[in-house]
Amino acid sequence: MAYPGRRGEESEDVIRKQPRIGAEEYFQSVRKVTESENTKQDKRVKNVLNDAQEKKRQIVSLTIKRNLFQQFFLSSVWKRSKAKVAISRNILAMVEFFF
Repeated sequence: MAYPGRRGEESEDVIRKQPRIGAEEYFQSVRKVTESENTKQDKRVKNVLNDAQEKKRQIVSLTIKRNLFQQFFLSSVWKRSKAKVAISRNILAMVEFFF
């Protein structure tokens, strides 16, 4: 009888104690593993999509705010004089820099 782990040999007792699984059990275990990996990947994809949608909403809201801000400063009150229009455009340029 050879010692287990010596020169790649195992004892006959160790070999006999190892359970033999059939092809069906093996494929079921593989299916379980792949299903759990797929659900993990699905969750990751959903998280990425949710993050992207949230960023898109933020961009849209900032764009709307910027457009409203532009309309406010370029309204008829500010269009009466050329100096006020120049000032408002400079302010808009600064605001767009920060947005």
